[in-house]
Amino acid sequence: MKHGDFFSSKLNKTLEKQNAYLKETDPYEKESAVTFRQGVNAATDHWLNVWGAKHGLKFDALAGPKNCAEYFGNYQDRSVIIGIFGRTAHDAGNWAHATAYFTGNSHLKFFDANKGEWSDLKLSLPEIGQALDTFHQYLKGPGETLDRYSFFVLL
Repeated sequence: MKHGDFFSSKLNKTLEKQNAYLKETDPYEKESAVTFRQGVNAATDHWLNVWGAKHGLKFDALAGPKNCAEYFGNYQDRSVIIGIFGRTAHDAGNWAHATAYFTGNSHLKFFDANKGEWSDLKLSLPEIGQALDTFHQYLKGPGETLDRYSFFVLL
């Protein structure tokens, strides 16, 4: 969607929020994979808590799990923002994407910004981690890697 008159009229605060986030993450775009991931993780943790504070939400980055299967093996009852990181095929640059998992009111839901809607998960708890790992692998392009996951847990 191009910005056009709708965005120039200041009706969409989402664009402003995204631009603030991107301004903080853009300097890491051409850095090493480790520096890129650390910078994006710090910015993500910061902005999730800024945006969440308005709604009484707090997030904390969780170190340790290497993928969704490992995360959900231990924390399937915790809502989380999932960051995925890899390298591009054409220039060995960085790429990243985020999805979300929500558990509450006896409902399990998954959100991918590319699709733009929450989906009900019709999986048993032991199946969720592997299914999300498979989905995240699907998101990477031909020849790209998916090297790391980051988890921002809703407290």
